[in-house]
Amino acid sequence: MLNKLAALAPLRERLRHLTAAPMKESLSPALAGELYGPALRTSVSRMEQFAACPFKFFVHSGMRAEERKLFELDIRDQGNFQPRGPRQISRAA
Repeated sequence: MLNKLAALAPLRERLRHLTAAPMKESLSPALAGELYGPALRTSVSRMEQFAACPFKFFVHSGMRAEERKLFELDIRDQGNFQPRGPRQISRAA
């Protein structure tokens, strides 16, 4: 129905290029076998994860990516670094 409205023709033309392009990339069977193993072991929750976001599923299950650990100094490390900092700065000056 909206396609027939002449007033929307310029807007449709401007938005025409925003349609999703067909996905052409896929994993080769050999690479999929290396990432996921030769036998498909899955569950309903894993299929739901894939349906929600295929890229996130690929990174988590295929690449087995883990969250980066945050570098933190505990109180003992701070005690080692703090006295050295001003001393090294004063020597460099």
